[in-house]
Amino acid sequence: MLKWTIKIDLSVSENWVEDGFDASERVEQIEELLMNDLLPFAHEGEFKVKAKITKAPTQEKIRKLQGY
Repeated sequence: MLKWTIKIDLSVSENWVEDGFDASERVEQIEELLMNDLLPFAHEGEFKVKAKITKAPTQEKIRKLQGY
């Protein structure tokens, strides 16, 4: 298989974090979204997406925004 490495920076407004958004809990969903949107008719094994969180707000920062 040929490989592309793509870097995606995701910025989310603090109010969404206050409401509970945490991208680190959604890695599988991010992978599925990319797979389904980029090559929706690809068969299993023809297209793979691997997402990894490399930087995120600390849990302390997230808790503080949520009022804890």
